[in-house]
Amino acid sequence: MLLNDDKTTKIGTPSVKGVKVHAKVLEHVKDDKVIVFKKKRIISYKRTRGHRQFLTRIEVTKIA
Repeated sequence: MLLNDDKTTKIGTPSVKGVKVHAKVLEHVKDDKVIVFKKKRIISYKRTRGHRQFLTRIEVTKIA
């Protein structure tokens, strides 16, 4: 994380101490479908599965 105001720049690994990020949840959605297809040639084995990952869209309102 990196925090930059007009006077100083703080770099943290992995975070900067004393900094808070305020965010607002906009919506909960599902991602695009991922198709998983398995096949074995000789024994006529076929399986199709799909998966959709849950995602949360957020809006960062303030970094203090």
